[in-house]
This record gives sequence, structure tokens and C-alpha cells, in this order.
Amino acid sequence: MKYFSNSIEENIALKKPTWQQYPFSSFHSGSDLAVDGRKTNLTYSGGECVLSANFKSTTEWRVDLRKVSLIQYIVIHFRTDGLKWGIASFFKFNIHLWLSAHQIYTVHWVYD
Repeated sequence: MKYFSNSIEENIALKKPTWQQYPFSSFHSGSDLAVDGRKTNLTYSGGECVLSANFKSTTEWRVDLRKVSLIQYIVIHFRTDGLKWGIASFFKFNIHLWLSAHQIYTVHWVYD
């Protein structure tokens, strides 16, 4: 996941602290993989994707950017298991941006 700021592309989430609710535990698929900068192997066993536990209706992932930042856009790379986009793309998500304890903006997105 990338968060860009300023006039040049800068991944302000790179290597920042992360947290995940319901991580998948069979091998390393932790929340930090979303901000490690790698995105060449978006498969189940590629070691570059955050995986959530099975049989959960929701899950949550967070990154702490460590400071207030101007975010121009957010790029999310989803696990596709090598399939073309559309075959493996079934998701719904919300993006919540927070400033300390106060929610400041929410984006709801559903892919049909």
C-alpha cells in the first residue's frame, strides 16, 4: 500500500509501523508486508501480501504514518494469485484517515 504526498511521488507508508486484525498464521504474511515496497509476486505464497485469517467476515489493517501528512492519493495492490484483474477481484473496503483520536475522512469503495 502506498500513500503519496507532496509534489513528487513519495511512499510515505514505506516501512512504517502496521497492525492487522486476524492475521493468517501459517507462514509470514504479516501486516508489515503491505508497506515493505515489494509488489512483484502478488500470490498466496509469494511472501509479499498481507493475508487475513479464514472465515472472518471483516478484517482491519492499519499503518501509522508517524506524522500529519498531505495525502494526494492512495495505491492499493491486491493479491491476485497471478490471475487477471476481474477474476480474482471481489472486495469491498473503507478507508479511514485519522488525525489523533478524531476521524477526519472516510472513503467507501465497492468493486462490482
